[in-house]
Amino acid sequence: MNISLTNEEKQHPEFLKHRFVIRQIWLKIILMAIIIVAGSYFGNMLIESYKTKETVSQFMLEKRLAALTEIRVAYNDLCECLQKTYNCNLEQLDKNIIKKTHEDHKSNISDFVKIVNKWSLLFPESFSQRIGAHSIIHKSIAGKTVELCKEHIPFQKALFQNFDHFTRVALIEGILGKTENPPKGLFFFDKKSMSRLNVIESDDFFTMNFDKWKKEHPQEKPTQP
Repeated sequence: MNISLTNEEKQHPEFLKHRFVIRQIWLKIILMAIIIVAGSYFGNMLIESYKTKETVSQFMLEKRLAALTEIRVAYNDLCECLQKTYNCNLEQLDKNIIKKTHEDHKSNISDFVKIVNKWSLLFPESFSQRIGAHSIIHKSIAGKTVELCKEHIPFQKALFQNFDHFTRVALIEGILGKTENPPKGLFFFDKKSMSRLNVIESDDFFTMNFDKWKKEHPQEKPTQP
């Protein structure tokens, strides 16, 4: 049975008060529903955003580790090839064999530069500059005679230690998020030469850093060919 109210009853204060309370309850219910829906929506967005960031971070970490591994292997191959040049006995070997070792060294430099360029976007500019400094050093070495190369063996060992340290630190930071202090006596490139890295000639870069190394390590004597 339907119960209808007269206009007079509808205008009664108690009825109006009751209707106002009912409206407030409905508004609160609607508002709570909106809050719950919005909270769920934005909560899911935050979770998905976090998952995306974690996925990207993991992807970048894996790529950097792969890049560092490939770069270190390429540099080791470069140094091994150079060591073969040092092992040349100038009195016993044919000049063509000595020339071949120089050509192999130049080829390895080219391969090393290609690998570095392949991964360059994964690393900060400071890292790329250090890598570039090593390639410039080897380009200078490749233009020298075997006799002169042998005189620089102690310096080149210092360069290898420099390369090994800063690439290993990059690996440790990537995996563990920690850094590693440089060992005592570790050679660092001349700051002035590094500031001119993109314009300096390779031989000038080599000389500036070789002179710096000699000042820092006066006890080290060039290897006699």
